[in-house]
Amino acid sequence: MATSNTIVSRSGTGWTVDVSANNLDPTTSLKDFIVLHGGVVANVGDYTKTTSTILTYGGASLGVTTIEVRRSTPVAQYQVLTGFPARLSSSLWNKEIDRITRRAEEYALNGVGTQAVTTVALPKDDAFGVVWDGDVIYPPTRNSVYDYLNLMAPKADPVFTGNPTAPTVAYTDNDTTLATTKFVKDVLTNSPSLTSPVLSGGTVSVPSTTDNSDNICSTKWVNNWRAYRSEVWLTYHRTSNPSSTGTYIQLLASNGLTVTKDRASNWGSDKFTAPRAGTYYFTISASMGRAGTSQDAYYIPAYRLNGGGWLGIGIGGIWNWSGGSVYQAWTLTLAQNDTLEFALYVGAGSGTVTTQEHDAQVYIAEVA
Repeated sequence: MATSNTIVSRSGTGWTVDVSANNLDPTTSLKDFIVLHGGVVANVGDYTKTTSTILTYGGASLGVTTIEVRRSTPVAQYQVLTGFPARLSSSLWNKEIDRITRRAEEYALNGVGTQAVTTVALPKDDAFGVVWDGDVIYPPTRNSVYDYLNLMAPKADPVFTGNPTAPTVAYTDNDTTLATTKFVKDVLTNSPSLTSPVLSGGTVSVPSTTDNSDNICSTKWVNNWRAYRSEVWLTYHRTSNPSSTGTYIQLLASNGLTVTKDRASNWGSDKFTAPRAGTYYFTISASMGRAGTSQDAYYIPAYRLNGGGWLGIGIGGIWNWSGGSVYQAWTLTLAQNDTLEFALYVGAGSGTVTTQEHDAQVYIAEVA
């Protein structure tokens, strides 16, 4: 049988190694072997050659260690040979020839040197496993490397089998790291439910002010939207016999109109200019005081679009001489840059009524 080294993995103490492959000398007292623990020569005194095929370790307990047994026939002669006539038939002569032959085999297998190791050991065609661990002597064959690589998935488009695992990163991680099932569960646990979610803290993005979708809006978006949407408050007050009945009193800055608030700056030159096409909501409330006895008087709120004719809105309140008030609300669909002006039409039930005082409030708001 061809001679080879024996490589196994062992731990603890009191264990044995089958060294049949080493072809040791049957003399159990002859230490014709060396042992390497993890590639380092160990004390052969810790080993007993129980038989020519079994070594027993009795040294200190080891952790998991790669054990390599190499046959190493002693350099010294078994016995000095005697005179020439005895050499051809002497068993001592035969043993010496055997020793020299065995050492030649060992040189071919492991080379020469302190540890009987060649600088370039012959490759071993054993399968990848624990016997490779710590072995700094034997290179693997191409076949054993190929067999090992065949067990590995390629870097490009790998197909895993069984139950592969990967590290689980924090659920806040946001990169190209592999996501494990635990990572996904952690993300879902720390995310609001799609049904009736309860949110706390945090922020959301701020959509465009013109956004009109199901996006969740932030408080900043609401404030931006309020600043963006047109809203105007006007107050009108005039005394000293401002007008007689049967006339339109236009609400002008020159005769008592003031702007209380103009959020988006859409009021100017006594008119409102639509900043964009859409629906707009208007209200006018007004009251009057007049001089007279039994005649009835009333207001009709009015507006005109783009400088056209005045259009009354409903019928105003009807009062006796002591005066009264009126309120009207309506919506208009305007194109961008349409203009609106406002007035109060003063009417009388009978005779001529001269009004002494007018008060009005106008509210304009962009709806959609």
